[in-house]
Amino acid sequence: MEKNSIIEKNPKVQIAIENLYSAFKIAEYGRVYTWDEIAKIMDEPTLAHNQVYYVGIKVNALLMANDQRVSKTIHGYGKKILNPTDHTGAAREKINQSTKKYVEAGKILMATNMEMLNTDEQKRVSDDARKFRTLELFTSELLKKKKLSAGKDGRKELIFDVVKYLSDE
Repeated sequence: MEKNSIIEKNPKVQIAIENLYSAFKIAEYGRVYTWDEIAKIMDEPTLAHNQVYYVGIKVNALLMANDQRVSKTIHGYGKKILNPTDHTGAAREKINQSTKKYVEAGKILMATNMEMLNTDEQKRVSDDARKFRTLELFTSELLKKKKLSAGKDGRKELIFDVVKYLSDE
């Protein structure tokens, strides 16, 4: 058993995770799999589409935790085993997606009619807005100061900075 493993209640999903993980952890970097190939590797033809997607997420978590590998979904096609040189780009894509969510959250908070809220609700909205803004500024500054690295030490350093900041709040 791997140092980090996933145990599922559904035995068919468990088998699918184990099968796909076994294939992906030894696959060549840059290898692209179609959804049909992935289904054959999983060897569980009765899995629903959402279960196949779920298995892919769990396998990616195992790859990152155990093997310093990342699989990326290619919308409408399948999955790709990323080269280590592509990990930074994939991380930046996630950051860009998060930034869009920050903007959406900010718009929701800005659209709140404070006059229609009681004192406790107003305080909660103000606190949320402050946390949102603090996290947004922190992320921006952190990205300016740090380069996201595919190297093990750079990754650990970034994670430690985030954990330290959040634990200080």
